[in-house]
Amino acid sequence: EKPALVEKETEGFTLQDDYIDKIRLSIEYWKMDNRFLDIEASTHSLAKDIDLPLHHITYFFNQINNEKYIDWRNRLRIEYAIGLINNQNGYKKTIESLGKECGFKSYSAFIQSFKLVTGKLPKDYIKEIKN
Repeated sequence: EKPALVEKETEGFTLQDDYIDKIRLSIEYWKMDNRFLDIEASTHSLAKDIDLPLHHITYFFNQINNEKYIDWRNRLRIEYAIGLINNQNGYKKTIESLGKECGFKSYSAFIQSFKLVTGKLPKDYIKEIKN
């Protein structure tokens, strides 16, 4: 009987609008502090940093934001990388070091995310900016 009870609670779980606004604002401050650049940034660390329950963060991203946390975080990291490249700071770095600076653990994760967000490889994006 207990699993059925938990399942019912999960199905009916909703957050009040003012609480959702609090989550959104807390996440925005977290984002403005560039906490997404931390190589260990996760839903767990986000929940801890903004002092909210993990399941509320997960619910927010999946149900309210309609974007998985990891996709959101990686998009922010790529936008940050593009900012570095556009400000010509990215040109002096290797693509691997640029990816690490933006919070990616591996070169391949950076390349894959960059292409997903921009439709281009970082080296091609940098070439276009230089021309």
